[in-house]
Amino acid sequence: MANTQQGYRPSFFDRPVFGLVMGSALLCALLLVAYFIDFVPGLGGMDIRIFSGVKPGGYNATVDKLAAIAAKKKGVIRNVPTNGSLENLEQLADSPDKNAFALAQTGLKIPDGFELVARLSKSETVFFFGRDAFKIKNFSDLKGKKIGIGPEGSGAAHFARTLYEKMNMAALGVTFSNHTSDEQMKLLKNGGLDLAVMVFADNAEIVESAVIKERMEFATFRQAESIAKKLHFLRTAYIREGYYDPIKNIPAADKQVLKLDTMVLCKKGTRRSQIIGLLTTIQELEPDLVIFNNTIPNLTGVSYTAASRDYFANHGPEIFDVYAPRLMDFMPLGNLVQILMAISVFFNLMNVANRFFLWRVDANRVDIETELRNYFGRPVTAEEIALEELEGRHANAESRAVLDALIDRLTRLGEKCRKKSLSLLVPMGKEQAYRYQEEIINRFLSAMKAYREKMQ
Repeated sequence: MANTQQGYRPSFFDRPVFGLVMGSALLCALLLVAYFIDFVPGLGGMDIRIFSGVKPGGYNATVDKLAAIAAKKKGVIRNVPTNGSLENLEQLADSPDKNAFALAQTGLKIPDGFELVARLSKSETVFFFGRDAFKIKNFSDLKGKKIGIGPEGSGAAHFARTLYEKMNMAALGVTFSNHTSDEQMKLLKNGGLDLAVMVFADNAEIVESAVIKERMEFATFRQAESIAKKLHFLRTAYIREGYYDPIKNIPAADKQVLKLDTMVLCKKGTRRSQIIGLLTTIQELEPDLVIFNNTIPNLTGVSYTAASRDYFANHGPEIFDVYAPRLMDFMPLGNLVQILMAISVFFNLMNVANRFFLWRVDANRVDIETELRNYFGRPVTAEEIALEELEGRHANAESRAVLDALIDRLTRLGEKCRKKSLSLLVPMGKEQAYRYQEEIINRFLSAMKAYREKMQ
């Protein structure tokens, strides 16, 4: 007895170390919850850079507004000024920062590895500024003009060269030159330039200054619709009469202009929480962001990020993006649902397998009981077998061999039942069904062995 007690080792689940492991696991779970869950939603985890454009251009001003909105929710958006869209793309491509974004106009060649976050609903206008720009009505009126196209690397420069190539402007003998916005205004005043191409939002500070303070006009083309048809990234719109000064009625009539959409881009691998945070901020600035991206066809040639597709399909951030943004960086909701579904399927399969094994144990036991009934010639219980006197017809080697075979079968069935009940794949609490089968098997085994001893 003493040796038995000394050799006894309690199960791991009954030892104090198991309680320690469970306590540690619970503590880790609480720490993970505290890390991943934002009980007070905000943008505290957002810290990004956006390559914008020249000051005081529309892109730069837009990012300043976004930064102010994000700051109210404890988010950080760093505005990085550049010379324009082309430089934005170069800066983003060279940036090792996975939380960097760039604004760029449509029509540019987008490098591989870039993804589209959103298209801003407020597009930019292609302005052809000049002292006498109101005299220009046809594309052919550009013949022989000296045209400033903005700094090298700007979206305006890229647009002007694309227009030059696609519209066969070589025949017009135009001369292009690169200058900053301020330089172009000075050259327009002193006659160094006839026109200046600028790409800005209609209400950009630099545009209002040019129209109201500098008294600059901007050209319109009767062929605007045709140009937009040939260059698919363009569309047309109108700047309404009196838009810039309703009292002085500037402009004096509705003017048809060419429009370029604005893309927000990032590199593949950018964290989902940063993308969702930026989209949330943009939507506060542009409430029609979701409608615009859902209804206006994407002709940019760049695919949306997975986070953006989820955001627009859901018409805003999903619940986990709001309360568990860091968790979504590791496991997007779609993957989380798939994992939960897989776990659910796994447990259901376990339950089906468990029922199957129980059925086979019970069926094999019933088969043995049926053979016992045939052996004794009538239905018998375990208790009746144990008390049964040896019948004369069983006092032979053949009957002993039959009973030995039944005892062997039932013993192996009992061992199989015990093995299945101890399996980790048996759902917690379901082992009781195996215990019930074991109890019946053990009763019959005890009775059959008692009857077998009477055959000696």
